[in-house]
Amino acid sequence: MRNAGGFHSAARLVLCLVAPFALAPSAALGQGVSPVLARAADGLPVVDSLSVILSSLGCLRHPSARQLEELPSAQRWSRPPALVVVDGLPGQPESRRGALVRITRNLLARQATQAMIATHRALPFTRDLTTPGAGDATPFLLLLADEDATAAPDTCTPRGSR
Repeated sequence: MRNAGGFHSAARLVLCLVAPFALAPSAALGQGVSPVLARAADGLPVVDSLSVILSSLGCLRHPSARQLEELPSAQRWSRPPALVVVDGLPGQPESRRGALVRITRNLLARQATQAMIATHRALPFTRDLTTPGAGDATPFLLLLADEDATAAPDTCTPRGSR
């Protein structure tokens, strides 16, 4: 009998210690980011160049560009390592699509990347897909589609047609 009571006490202790961490929502979920978006972003490969992605940004308006799917490519032979994000990220302007990219620290430090952030053509995000504070690491970048573009270029190739 004594062991059975000890087991229940130990189980309660473990539950009290572990439950707050298992049940606590992540920071991204607290900001309203869906768990599906967070998982999809987590699967992105890290890039050190934005050239293929920037050339394909116009394809965000292509009919095949859907939420959390691969960005259609402006070149038939390339596959931009980016996700289409129609909405769902904090600070993302309403009705302005973007391409979510996982970047290196070197790419973030480049002057061209910093200029895109300063002019609001790109939004930095932390690992939890929240808006970064001072000194926070920003491994994700949301590259925004141009506001004045009306249609996707004719060269856009959706995934599966390459």
